Amino acid sequence: MSLIFSERNSLYTDRVKPFAAPSPFSFVLLGASGNLAKLKLYPALYILALKKRFPAQYVIVGYGRTAFDEAGFRALVEESVRAQLPEAYKKVLEEFLTHFQDVQEQYY
Repeated sequence: MSLIFSERNSLYTDRVKPFAAPSPFSFVLLGASGNLAKLKLYPALYILALKKRFPAQYVIVGYGRTAFDEAGFRALVEESVRAQLPEAYKKVLEEFLTHFQDVQEQYY
């Protein structure tokens, strides 16, 4: 049996709800300079921002061993998004990047 998920399908409207964060939040990403973050997580987070699924106030904190300044970390995120989604909207991406902060520490 195959399930088709569409907005017209009651299964979609009853059980599968689109993600949307209703209030401010902090998202801590461990391994912020890692391959998984660059290939999958940053582009996926950008798509959520593009679809306006984040509230106006949120922060994404990248935690990792690699030392970055704020501009360097945001450049890493931008390069990651553009590598996977070359058609990324400049205005949306610039606003999205303002929500990123980096923390450099060793894992214990």
